[in-house]
Amino acid sequence: MKTITIKDEFADIATKILTAALGEGAFEEKRETPKSIDSLEDALKINGTTLIPTFSEFKEEKLRKHHLADWQWGELATAYNKLRNPEYKADYLDEDQDKYYAWCTLKEDKSQPSGFGLSRTDYNYTYTNTGVGVRHAFASSNDVLDALKKFGQIYITMQTN
Repeated sequence: MKTITIKDEFADIATKILTAALGEGAFEEKRETPKSIDSLEDALKINGTTLIPTFSEFKEEKLRKHHLADWQWGELATAYNKLRNPEYKADYLDEDQDKYYAWCTLKEDKSQPSGFGLSRTDYNYTYTNTGVGVRHAFASSNDVLDALKKFGQIYITMQTN
């Protein structure tokens, strides 16, 4: 067996080309995956993410920062979940499934007012009401704590912009 190395940015297209040319099972794909997540780049590699959005459609810098941080936090949650359990997918209708969310108290900073809401569902015989909220669930509380320790600034940017 011969081994070839393909740069990450070409891995997906190379896989498609080789599969089309040689057929399913003609080669074995091995991608290098970090054992832990120490940088956003590690998370992107685990997820196979190659395109990073700029959110340039938002005119206000504050909105661009918020949406970028929200996207980054989502990538981190996805990567942590893939390392913990590649089959994990948060099912928001399953109340028995464990789901962990980042939650911390931010120090007051008058120059950066913040606030956010969590999901809420309410019903009465005369009406129903559903609120939309956090969707970056982690499969483990330890992973949330690790992410906050290593990437807390992303979380704070997401909440304060």
